[in-house]
Amino acid sequence: MSRAFEAAAFPEKLRVGVVEQNCHKDCVTGTGWAETRHIVKAPNDLDCLTKFCEAEGREHCEAGRVRLLRLNESESYGPFFARFLASKMWDGETYLMQVDSHSHFAPGWDKSVISQLKRTPSYPFSIISNYPPGHDDGRTWEQLSASSHVPEGLCDIRFESDGILRLEHSNRHFDNAAKIPRLSLFVAAGFFITHARFLKDVPYDPFLPYIFMGEEIIMSTRAWTNGYDIYGPAEDVVSHEYVRAESPKFWESVGVIFGNEGLHNELDLLILARIKHQLGYPDASFSKVKDKTLLQHLKRFSMGNKRKLQDFMRIAGIDLEAMDIDEKKSNWCRRGVNHG
Repeated sequence: MSRAFEAAAFPEKLRVGVVEQNCHKDCVTGTGWAETRHIVKAPNDLDCLTKFCEAEGREHCEAGRVRLLRLNESESYGPFFARFLASKMWDGETYLMQVDSHSHFAPGWDKSVISQLKRTPSYPFSIISNYPPGHDDGRTWEQLSASSHVPEGLCDIRFESDGILRLEHSNRHFDNAAKIPRLSLFVAAGFFITHARFLKDVPYDPFLPYIFMGEEIIMSTRAWTNGYDIYGPAEDVVSHEYVRAESPKFWESVGVIFGNEGLHNELDLLILARIKHQLGYPDASFSKVKDKTLLQHLKRFSMGNKRKLQDFMRIAGIDLEAMDIDEKKSNWCRRGVNHG
């Protein structure tokens, strides 16, 4: 939050909504990685608004530029549900930008990204999104710029072992000399910006608690079928700390809270049936979804009627019947040009 205000060209125009999911008692965290990963005791989490408002953020807090929803860690229902709650903090602002915590911001990021958005041919029905460059190595934005970093576009996807579609870092970089962001395929949850009418056209689905994998493919298809084009940025404005090995992970917190180490995976697999049904998986047709409560209120929170889901699958090269990805069909995305 402080980084966003400090780097903004117009901090007085910025409104930040935060869903804080903190631990206040008997806290633990993860340490190590892979087979060495284990849970250890940890200090209580700091309240981010109190810390911010008592120091550098006092002016912004007093002006009402920060909105905060406090939840205990035990009340968390995962990142996707937290984003649903955050969307309810919208109060008529023109633009919507979603970022993960532990993000860093380029100087003048707000001016740059709004300018980029307005230059897209389909504005206001446009989204700029990608996986931000990593900020785990401590580089400053000046060092990142000096390294000739080129923005990434999201063109690649794969099937996970449970059958869900997962976006991949593409290593397909768009020309950073382009004056207009290049057409892409997918929306990344950790960074996207669009016109705030998106909240009415593609409302967040509150019936997807505990979801981690699957959120990006359902948001991408819902956005596209509602008439939104997706672009990679012409210039990166956000970077992200991806690893944070010595910090708790949501799926670990679920296991600790419920005393069941594998519970998150069980819940995730159950609720994924809602996403798979919306995407048209053969094994998730209405008759094959055992718990029909998973399919409630789909009309409001599913695909749009501006474009056909089948057309998205075709231009993305996704074959749900064969569980296969034909990368040749999405080569248009890697070239940063319009699809056929």
